[in-house]
Amino acid sequence: MKGTKYKSEKKKYIDSATGTTVWQMTDAPCNHHNMYMTKSCFTADSKTTVFLSTRSGNWNLYKMEIESGEIVQLTDFTHDVDIYSVGILPDDRVYGIMGNRMFVLDINTFEEEPLYENDHFSDDCMGSYFVWGRTRLYIVKYCI
Repeated sequence: MKGTKYKSEKKKYIDSATGTTVWQMTDAPCNHHNMYMTKSCFTADSKTTVFLSTRSGNWNLYKMEIESGEIVQLTDFTHDVDIYSVGILPDDRVYGIMGNRMFVLDINTFEEEPLYENDHFSDDCMGSYFVWGRTRLYIVKYCI
């Protein structure tokens, strides 16, 4: 449920092959996914990370305080969010696509704002996605 807090799951260990210290941040028996590799998953101050998890049954968004490890559920999606569409903005709001709706989410108040709704984002051609410019949202549709 949105706002649910989970205790820290982080563990520290030394990698036997390299001697490097490794921090495992989640340990629940479910799937966890960081944002797509080209997108940062950290807030502007680098004290919080946002990730996706199926710990509620569907893919939902969560935030974690890096130092304490406390996890907070940000969304109550009943359908899976497109895990590759999620990103974080410079003002620490998160955006993504769920079903036929683009949204932006305030990670502190949990308020979701719909940005755009369409009958489909990926049924024709290769898909439709959105990107943030300096001052506006761009919807990109690509076909091969």
